[in-house]
Amino acid sequence: MLNLPRWQVIGIIAVTLLAALFALPNLLPAGVLDKLPGWYQQSRINLGLDLRGGAHFLLEADLRSVLNERLTNLSDSARGELRKQQIGFKDVTVQAGSAVVVVLRDESQRAKAVESIRVLDPSLQITGQGDTIQLAFSNVDLVRKKKEVIDQSIEILRRRVDETGTIEPTITRQGDDRILLQVPGIKDTTDLKRKINQTAKLTFHLVNEDVAQTGQNVLANLPPTTFLAPTREGMQALRQTNPKAYEEILSANPRLTPEQVCRRYQPPCLPVFKRIVVGGEDLDDAKATFEQQQGGR
Repeated sequence: MLNLPRWQVIGIIAVTLLAALFALPNLLPAGVLDKLPGWYQQSRINLGLDLRGGAHFLLEADLRSVLNERLTNLSDSARGELRKQQIGFKDVTVQAGSAVVVVLRDESQRAKAVESIRVLDPSLQITGQGDTIQLAFSNVDLVRKKKEVIDQSIEILRRRVDETGTIEPTITRQGDDRILLQVPGIKDTTDLKRKINQTAKLTFHLVNEDVAQTGQNVLANLPPTTFLAPTREGMQALRQTNPKAYEEILSANPRLTPEQVCRRYQPPCLPVFKRIVVGGEDLDDAKATFEQQQGGR
């Protein structure tokens, strides 16, 4: 018979109890575990997809929309700079996914126009001939922006999927424009898909007062620099009067653009300039608070 000193027996029992205590979270149901202290929940071992099963998604970033948005901003900036320098132009258009095309009224002002536009972004690739100027972003700039978008998307996905810091999803970049998302232990993916499909983009646009005050059919008389966006009050009214349409908007995949919502469901909308005045990347912090004078949020 094996005889051990008392202190060794006590030590073995203590180590066994501690091991059982820290292993217990792996056996407890989620409802019970959520009521325990956060530090104790973190001792749970998160098994991967091969052991627990779960959800596996391959997501593609909409880089084309990002490029078109940048081109739209560039076209508005170019239009404003040409007017500032009193350089006449026939048209400034966006070739989706490729470039901005400027057509001058007077070919002799081409050099002055190019110099004015170059001030907006020295890295722009400016081509064309005669009265036509074509503006495009450099390859180096496109690669940099693409990386920024993917990195930002990965961080947003991580915050959405792992709100409590206990799920530990695997999120990795796949190729140039795809993201691999693996979430262990998920059986019903409905809520996960809802979190992924939520819009995480924040932009500020100015209302086109000239169009808003015409009193005409706004849907049929939109200039190329303007799009329609539903108001908060309009969406709240739509939710009350037509809840089915409201749910269709929330569940649409791919998500509807603000102008598609306005044209299809026709809630109260405002004409706003396409040019982004301030983007989410320009903000350091944001929080909800109460307006002091009227008590609104």
